[in-house]
Amino acid sequence: MNIEFIDIPDRTFIGRSLTLPLQSHDVFALWQQFRKEQIQAGIIDVELISMQSYHEWPPTTAITHVACLEKKQYQEYPKDWCEYFIKGGVYATFEYSGGRSEFPSLLKHVILEILPTTNYSFDPSRYQFQIMPAEYSLSDPQASESVYIPVI
Repeated sequence: MNIEFIDIPDRTFIGRSLTLPLQSHDVFALWQQFRKEQIQAGIIDVELISMQSYHEWPPTTAITHVACLEKKQYQEYPKDWCEYFIKGGVYATFEYSGGRSEFPSLLKHVILEILPTTNYSFDPSRYQFQIMPAEYSLSDPQASESVYIPVI
């Protein structure tokens, strides 16, 4: 795995969120609702963003999941969607291809085992996120995404 450390600017996303108990990673209903609204609004051919807020690390109670896309000026969005602000700064980034069920253990491995061997540590005060192509499918076992882990 090739991890790079990059500085990204502040970004604004818009979409839906759902807080789930730690034991549950079932975000399918969130994404299903978001994609339905996205298509109804005519917002197509845009990258999809999946964000997670852990509130603390390691997480002990719940994780907030966000299904969203980058907000563009002069674009109308569904009225029930909310804005989410990503504070810029340094992020560890890498490309991931594989099933959704393997992702939580990979993320844990990067945060607990790989980051400690660098000059960085995980920053739980900022969202961790993935950028996925417009045609991304949760059911594709070889789906590809760019992962961004906030570090300090």
